[in-house]
Amino acid sequence: MIKFKRYSAGFVSVFLLFSILLFSSGCRSREKENLACYKKQCYVIELAISEKERLKGLQEREYLDKNAGMLFALDGRTVRKFWMKDTLIPLDMLWLDYTGQILYIEHAAVPCEKDPCPTYGPDVPASYVLEISAGQAAQKDMRVGERITLVLKNVN
Repeated sequence: MIKFKRYSAGFVSVFLLFSILLFSSGCRSREKENLACYKKQCYVIELAISEKERLKGLQEREYLDKNAGMLFALDGRTVRKFWMKDTLIPLDMLWLDYTGQILYIEHAAVPCEKDPCPTYGPDVPASYVLEISAGQAAQKDMRVGERITLVLKNVN
């Protein structure tokens, strides 16, 4: 015979209230979001995987939330420099290896107003470039050699 433990109505009420608050607080909405996390800060990221997506990037955007960004997937074998042509907002750019280790940081790259546009990046291959709002890397004290954890759940 199976015996069930009896819980008081107060315990059940508190448990149900906690469950409702947990799922309505946004935890559930992160089930399918792609994230780039540094220590306790997570950025909801868009992915730029195809050549067309990488070429477009964050061009023509007038705003980028401080908790958002874009992750560019690269081949990890080629040195890739980035520019800010047709980009309207300043950005922090972080070049990462395949483990998420930060190889290089370009702080507050400014939009390019006329050709020729300067290029940014290290002289070493990278697997990813993460673009976030300008000032975030300094504010979160991100440093070369530290790691960004990538949580990729929605790659399509």
